[in-house]
Amino acid sequence: MTYLRSTFNLFMKKELRDKQVAKSSEFLLSRELERRKEMEEVLAAEKQDLKKIKLQNDNFMKEIQIVRSQKSELENQLLNTKCTVDELEEKIVSAVELLITFKGQRDKLKTEHENAVREAMRIKALAGGDTRSLCEAELFAFTFMEINEAQNI
Repeated sequence: MTYLRSTFNLFMKKELRDKQVAKSSEFLLSRELERRKEMEEVLAAEKQDLKKIKLQNDNFMKEIQIVRSQKSELENQLLNTKCTVDELEEKIVSAVELLITFKGQRDKLKTEHENAVREAMRIKALAGGDTRSLCEAELFAFTFMEINEAQNI
């Protein structure tokens, strides 16, 4: 009987150890499952953050493409504007040169007119009394348009 009792005691001790190992294993398993759950939650949060960052990156890339397109359009507009400015500057220079030419011609014609009037007065003084035919003669004053037309001929 002692043998039986001792075997029974050994069996009970082994059973107790097995239960303790099982409890310890269950405890470790539950802790591991909790850690795994926490890690999965952290991973899910990180994935969500990564998704947001990728979306922001995509939006930034679209904005960069739009800005590059606008930059190209603005550079073309700037180039066209510079060409227009150059053309207008050339036209202004040409107009100033033409104005100087017209002023020179006007001054020359004015001098000729003054000389003709003096000559007419001198002839009048020499002629004495018959100035009627000289008064009827018209001395023309040229207009700007007439001078311009004369130059184009």
